[in-house]
Amino acid sequence: MSIIPILAVGRDPMISSTRISLLRGAGYAVESATSAEQAIKKIRSENFGLVILCHTIPAEERRCLARLVRASGTPIPVIYVQPLIEPSMDGPADAIIGSHPSELLSGVEEVLNKGIVRYSPPPRGVPKTLKAANGNAQPTDSQ
Repeated sequence: MSIIPILAVGRDPMISSTRISLLRGAGYAVESATSAEQAIKKIRSENFGLVILCHTIPAEERRCLARLVRASGTPIPVIYVQPLIEPSMDGPADAIIGSHPSELLSGVEEVLNKGIVRYSPPPRGVPKTLKAANGNAQPTDSQ
């Protein structure tokens, strides 16, 4: 199984550091971004299998980042992490999960195992790709 690269976006350095350590300890390769601008640059220049958006990013920026991921043409799942989950929360995310370490790890694993995407590391000299579970590189959500 390939290591799935994750982009974790959050403004609070303490929360981000803890979350990144937890994910790396679970075997994930994690890159971080502390602003929407930094996240956009990384999304456009790197290949991620999952994007995690922290509650420390304002709601409208989270929605814009999730839409940007959708517009990229690759079916990268997006997770919002919230300390409290309310039924009225919505947005173009594949999942909204709690911020407790066990909720974070189980939520990440659940989203990745749903078959939303399967990360395929590129052979040498071939551009990186993300493939949907059915083999088509199509977004799973048009929001």
